[in-house]
Amino acid sequence: MSEKTITARPFFEKRGYQVVQEQQAKANRLYLTNYVIEKKI
Repeated sequence: MSEKTITARPFFEKRGYQVVQEQQAKANRLYLTNYVIEKKI
């Protein structure tokens, strides 16, 4: 499993990865979305 940003998500999904979980990370006053992804072999 790996954590990827919202920007990188389409890149990895085109290569067969699937989103396992969406996460919200707080950085000062901003909430950033990232995703836990995995690829089954």
